[in-house]
Amino acid sequence: MSHPYEQPFEDALERADLEIALKKARGVLAAAAIRETDFTDLYDAARIKHDIDNANSREAGFRANQAPESREMKMLADVFEAIVIEQGELNDWFGPNAFTRKTSRYDDYENGIDAIVEFEKPQEATHLGLGIDVTFTADTSKKFGRITDQIKAGRLPRIKYFSSERLHIRGELRNVPAVIIGASRKTIQELIPVWMERDNKELARHKIQFMILEEIKIQLEAFKAYALKNGKTDVANRYREALEIVKAILAGKAAFRKEISDDELKTDPVFFSIQDYIQRWRKSFGV
Repeated sequence: MSHPYEQPFEDALERADLEIALKKARGVLAAAAIRETDFTDLYDAARIKHDIDNANSREAGFRANQAPESREMKMLADVFEAIVIEQGELNDWFGPNAFTRKTSRYDDYENGIDAIVEFEKPQEATHLGLGIDVTFTADTSKKFGRITDQIKAGRLPRIKYFSSERLHIRGELRNVPAVIIGASRKTIQELIPVWMERDNKELARHKIQFMILEEIKIQLEAFKAYALKNGKTDVANRYREALEIVKAILAGKAAFRKEISDDELKTDPVFFSIQDYIQRWRKSFGV
């Protein structure tokens, strides 16, 4: 049985439009992706091949077990991921000093992190790992569970394959605070035509950026509090650094934010579900 937010596409035209958007999305993701084979000077060739084979095996298993409606949702998820990665920089969804990278396939499957946002400051940078979901399914609770376990253990994700041209960093990126962002199928379907038409004025003011930023903010607040409660000061500091940046980004977008009501954001069931989940999560852990 499909999830209520995962109903199959209603007609051939709707699917054809998505296929066109998917073609563009794949180009965006390919251009933004970190490739394992670019690190042969840092890692042993056999180790790199092992990591690539590992990613291939996981992907094959994932595809083999997909129901038809899940395949359609994966297409939509890929388009959403491409939009977030592209617009995160192009229209400053993550602020004027942010840069986005698509993680390697190995790090995607190994850590559940689809993208890295690099917030640049003089001589340093803060990094935030994004796990991107289109729907709030049972799988999302598992992803939040993984983040909870990482914080409690005091071990945040390690991105094995990372590079930053701006800071001349290549290799491992350690202690990356992770969050989950999401949007409903309806929201993404409304966003796709705007993206395909390259309507930058509309994209720069689109409500989706505030949904994403506020989803991130409530998670950073919750995970920081949970880390402190468990005596993981270093982990809490990583979440605190990211939280301060996100708060500043939202403050800089305050004028645009006033144009969008809270009710308009809450009409997206995924946004509402993430907020509700985090509220219940905080209550369950007393944070």
